[in-house]
Amino acid sequence: MTTPDPAERSVPVADLGERLSALRLSESSALAAMRMSLTRHGQLTPVRAFDDGGQLEVFDGFKRLRATRALGREELRVLALPIGAVEATLHMRELHAGRGLTALEEGWIVRALHREHQMSQGAIAARLSCVTARTDWTRLHRTG
Repeated sequence: MTTPDPAERSVPVADLGERLSALRLSESSALAAMRMSLTRHGQLTPVRAFDDGGQLEVFDGFKRLRATRALGREELRVLALPIGAVEATLHMRELHAGRGLTALEEGWIVRALHREHQMSQGAIAARLSCVTARTDWTRLHRTG
């Protein structure tokens, strides 16, 4: 048996924010599968979150959080990492490297890093370990 990480603890679902969920797609079939898994097996892995001014914000485990709420359960195991919003946003991509994010989700992450966290194209590319030609990011992704 493994011992839980010292930062892992049970947290009331009402205390968990999901502001970063806007960077992920949400499919009803995936949520239904997660509800079924939680019912059959319980929570297998903790939700990952960071402290954002006293509020725990989830950055990995949105389906687990929503399925837990839908099942009427009151708590989830959470691994609270000592990182900020920028690191959490970057981790969202890293955590899904094997399973992959959609191109749309990748774009949302890059847009959030640029617009919300004022990161330059070069800084984003470096942090995401991208090897790209220098391109004017704002020209390519201009919105009204």
